[in-house]
Amino acid sequence: MALDITSIPLEDDDATYNKRVHRYVLTQDYILDTYGDNLDVDAGSSDKADVILNEISRQVYRWMYMQVLNNTRPILEYLIAKDTDRREALIQAMGEQYQYARTSGGNLVAHQSGINPETGVSISADSLARMVVSEEVKQTLDSMGMTNRRISYHVTQEEKDTRWTVSNTSGIY
Repeated sequence: MALDITSIPLEDDDATYNKRVHRYVLTQDYILDTYGDNLDVDAGSSDKADVILNEISRQVYRWMYMQVLNNTRPILEYLIAKDTDRREALIQAMGEQYQYARTSGGNLVAHQSGINPETGVSISADSLARMVVSEEVKQTLDSMGMTNRRISYHVTQEEKDTRWTVSNTSGIY
């Protein structure tokens, strides 16, 4: 685990940190560099592109947090903000979710009614929840232990002394 206690949370050309909701969000530059998509042109404006990227972030985080116990969420939030390896895995997962959205419209699953329009048969809420993110997203997050039901972490004195500069409302230390 590569903890960075000097710059919390990390921000660069790949992702920025939304301090209001405590989530990383991919940048339009990351999408352009990684997938060759000029998202502001494709979406119609830079603001609309940002809405898409925020939605992708929200979906990945929401799915990830659904896998863990409630008291684990603040610990995971803290580790993602500080651990560069977990941050990179999250960026990769959000990129996978972007591809899922772009190629299959998979990001729209979260907004479905739960009724198959072709057959009229209802789709269970559990089935819909499993389809919100791609299998690649799940595998990426699993590979870093970010979907373990319980995650524990001891905050060292050095980390406490450095202070987490994001408003730490999670009560981790």
